[in-house]
Amino acid sequence: MRTFGRILAAAIALSACEGVPQQSVTNGSLINGPIDPKSNVWAAIPTGSQLAAVYPAAGRENHIGGTALLQCHVTKAGDMAACIILSEEPAGFHFGAAAFSLTRFFRLKPANYGPDATVIIPLKFTVYG
Repeated sequence: MRTFGRILAAAIALSACEGVPQQSVTNGSLINGPIDPKSNVWAAIPTGSQLAAVYPAAGRENHIGGTALLQCHVTKAGDMAACIILSEEPAGFHFGAAAFSLTRFFRLKPANYGPDATVIIPLKFTVYG
C-alpha cells in the first residue's frame, strides 16, 4: 500500500476535463467557466498529495480515473464558496464528492469580482501505471 500510495500521489493529475471548452476570467461580475486549473488566474490549487488523499476508494481499488465539474461562487478574497457538483463521471465512484472536498484549496488571484461572481472548475483524476 505504501508504494501504491506514492505512485498514486505522483500520478494523479489536476487538469482540465477533455471536451470541456476553456475560457478565461472575464472583466464582468461573472466568471464564465470553465477555467483551466493549470491557467495563471489561480493563486492556489490543490497539490498532488491533496488530490491523492481524497481519491475515491472505489476508483483507487479498481484503478479507475474520473472527472468532476464544480461550480463555485468566488469571494472578494478569491476563495471558493457555496460550491455545487455539476457532474461526475463515471457515476457511482464519488469523484464529485472528492473534487468538492478540494474546493478549500482553490483560490483565484485578486481581482475586481462582483458579488455574484462564479467559476466552473473541471477536475480530472487519473491513475497511471
